[in-house]
Amino acid sequence: AAPDVAGMGATVGTTADANAVSTGDAVKQLVPETSISYELGFALKRGRDETELRPSLTDVHDNIAKQTLMLPPGAVGQTLGDETITSQNANGAVFVAAASNPVLVQANFDRARITAFEWTLAVDLPAHLRLSTIATVLHAEDRNTGAPPNIEGGTPPPEAYLLLRYVPSGRRFWIE
Repeated sequence: AAPDVAGMGATVGTTADANAVSTGDAVKQLVPETSISYELGFALKRGRDETELRPSLTDVHDNIAKQTLMLPPGAVGQTLGDETITSQNANGAVFVAAASNPVLVQANFDRARITAFEWTLAVDLPAHLRLSTIATVLHAEDRNTGAPPNIEGGTPPPEAYLLLRYVPSGRRFWIE
């Protein structure tokens, strides 16, 4: 956190690994992420058959990301909380004994754009069967670089479900 590195000349790294270099941005107290979303919906129904397409776009500002903590040369021996800095690479990334990866800092790092498409379909088939599907695809990118953003938890992969439901006429149950 920013108060933990106050006065140390701490900056935010370009990535969350040992290859990071300083962005030159000082480590600051976090501000909340903000986002704005736009969504459209298209639906087509014919009898009991139906399909929908819902594209959406979300812009996330001040995305909170974990990035490498960069310190000026000579940081070995200083403390971060209750950990002592045991090593520092040439780029300024620092390491403590408790982990093999560099120390990370949370920062409002980038602006992300997430585009998504969701598609559903439901069609009645012969023999009391109903076929339905839902598919979702998301694509996220850093609006400054076009690269995938450092969103905590990542961006989920595309997913789709195919369902077949048997509904016997005049009965209160179905099998799906």
